[in-house]
Amino acid sequence: MQSSIFRTEPSAFSVAVLSKQEENFMTMPSERTRSVIQTRVFLIELSHNNGLSETIRRQAKQLFKNIKV
Repeated sequence: MQSSIFRTEPSAFSVAVLSKQEENFMTMPSERTRSVIQTRVFLIELSHNNGLSETIRRQAKQLFKNIKV
């Protein structure tokens, strides 16, 4: 009988990630604001990058327009 390729128990990595997420579950409003600002700046940079396809640049532009800071 073949064994399943899917694990039934969590790996050490996933346990470590989940533990870290629990530690950092609560964020300060300033941290959330900074994250939103950094995401918006990143999307703006993507939208102006001529090395990327027009589709990706257009999608980045649409996304950053929806981010209100």
